[in-house]
Amino acid sequence: MNKIISVVLFVALMITPLVVTASNAAPDDHRALAGLTTGKVVFDVNISSPGTMLLYLNVVQKTIATLKAQGVTPDVILAFRGGAVSVMSKNSELNNEEEENQLIQRVQELKKAGAYLETCNVAAEIYAIDKEDIFPGLVLVGNTFASLTGYQNKGYALIPLY
Repeated sequence: MNKIISVVLFVALMITPLVVTASNAAPDDHRALAGLTTGKVVFDVNISSPGTMLLYLNVVQKTIATLKAQGVTPDVILAFRGGAVSVMSKNSELNNEEEENQLIQRVQELKKAGAYLETCNVAAEIYAIDKEDIFPGLVLVGNTFASLTGYQNKGYALIPLY
């Protein structure tokens, strides 16, 4: 009986450092990203809250940095549609001045990081948004449903942000 207890204690002592080492390892995405050289992703953005929009744009920025840090070249597109088009425009009733400035700054940071940002003309018409009020750095496209269809058929992973 003492021999069994000794063996169990020995095994437990041998495994403990492995468990501690594994739990201290920095999290990464090596399993999902194995073999990828380019990460093609399109974010379908339909957020009508400036605060939530800022939060998610920050997460997208971190995603770009995460891909780069793990050796994957990001090919990132953000397609703004619906109420998001209003949030991403000047003089929106949804944004205050501070939020508008933060959103414009975030757009510029995302573009600098290599992201392509587009906004939907159909939504701009529905929400009566003048084309010149769309934030600088956003490309006005005819219909984001059409562009999302194209991107998915070209192999872009679709991530909805609602």
